[in-house]
Amino acid sequence: IEECLRSYALGHDGHFQTVTQPAEFSDVLVMTASGAGRTTIAYPREFFDWDDVSRHLSRQMNTPVFSFHIHDGDLWMYVLFDAGREVDWFNPIPNYWNERLSDAEFQRWAGDAGRVAAVWPEVAEASIRDYLVRWELLDFYPGKAYPDDRYPRNDCRQVLDFMHRLGLDDPFDRRGKPRGDLYRFERRRPRVDRIGA
Repeated sequence: IEECLRSYALGHDGHFQTVTQPAEFSDVLVMTASGAGRTTIAYPREFFDWDDVSRHLSRQMNTPVFSFHIHDGDLWMYVLFDAGREVDWFNPIPNYWNERLSDAEFQRWAGDAGRVAAVWPEVAEASIRDYLVRWELLDFYPGKAYPDDRYPRNDCRQVLDFMHRLGLDDPFDRRGKPRGDLYRFERRRPRVDRIGA
């Protein structure tokens, strides 16, 4: 993983190096070994290309990689890659940015537990299905996806319960301190998005 992150950073005129005493934990990448060959990565606060890096890691390592995102404390979402291909998408409030979202876009962001279980090792479809539901924001007592979860629906921290079901650990403890190895990670060359097919 370090080798892939380094190649990504250097390929974008950036940096990847071990850090021992960062000035701010929010300005470093945190890598946490979760066991069973799984690793959780938390990117620096000002790094926004998490999907691009996740695609790179998935392609280079020929493995499934989730790109999780918590947006402004309002929602959590993901894109799941397998061997560099996007295979599933989830957002509990798909029209968060666009109220005129098409039916096809609603469907795209619905999440599919079967697709996840097909590529993610040792996860049963039934153990994650109830996370992949749309949130009703006016429901003030939405309940939890599963009884042993810590967080209810309509709470962006529900992503931590979902990650736990996947065998992934939170890279931060309850006080917000990182658990894992720390790195300086940045890209300098701006990404050029291709337009068209």
